[in-house]
Amino acid sequence: MMPYFTWISRNLISRFIYLFLILLTTWNIKVQSANVTTYYSVKGISTWNMETENRGSCKPALPTNASIAYQPPVKSVPTRHIGIGKPGFCLNLPTFQDDFILQVLTPPQTGLTFSAQPTLYWFVSKPIATHFIFYLDETESESSVNHQRKLLFNKTLFLSISEPGIQSFSLAQHAISLEKDIEYKWSITLRCDSHNLTTTGIVTEGRIKYVKPAFDTTQQNFAFYAQHGFWYDALDNVSELISNHSTNKTFRQARAFLLKQGELTEVLAYN
Repeated sequence: MMPYFTWISRNLISRFIYLFLILLTTWNIKVQSANVTTYYSVKGISTWNMETENRGSCKPALPTNASIAYQPPVKSVPTRHIGIGKPGFCLNLPTFQDDFILQVLTPPQTGLTFSAQPTLYWFVSKPIATHFIFYLDETESESSVNHQRKLLFNKTLFLSISEPGIQSFSLAQHAISLEKDIEYKWSITLRCDSHNLTTTGIVTEGRIKYVKPAFDTTQQNFAFYAQHGFWYDALDNVSELISNHSTNKTFRQARAFLLKQGELTEVLAYN
């Protein structure tokens, strides 16, 4: 009788210890869970998981090239002109085997901007060092009996371009401001000989118009600007992103898609 009673006692003690361990473990889990909840509640996080902690602050999704759809405000007669120099077009410049292309990056028709001092983009297909004439003037359509055409800029600059590709010209850096609702013609002329004004070289030109948008410009991106017809701001925004995030292929693909919609196929290989 005694051995049986001893076995029963040991069995009850074992079960009691086992139950106690279960309760202790459950209590520890609840305490730790409460501590974690309190910690992330202090951080201002209502729900938490490991992915959220590793990810850190949330970032808005970047638009893809497929989301860009440039909508020209007015479809009219094309006003853009591309400058093409045949091999040997300038005697004092290196002779190129292929055509030399000088091109303003504008849509075929007049492009819009919501900035009074936008950055203008242009393209050269070969490295070159020579004088360029930058010209900005009101178009003939803006002139009337009581309004004379206003010349904003006419200056010759010597530029040494070491690599072909997209270049930029900032109106703000030259203290130039556009007037609202006025259409301007801007052009770039490659001068073959700075001492002989009769040898012009090649010319490229496009149109630009500064208008006030109906949206907050600080809260949008290049895809939104393109969709609403603001070519110059879309191109400037995506070009700035490329400059600041050189390893991000999304922005370069987006600009290529925008250039294609602007019918600037000659530039795509140098994007």
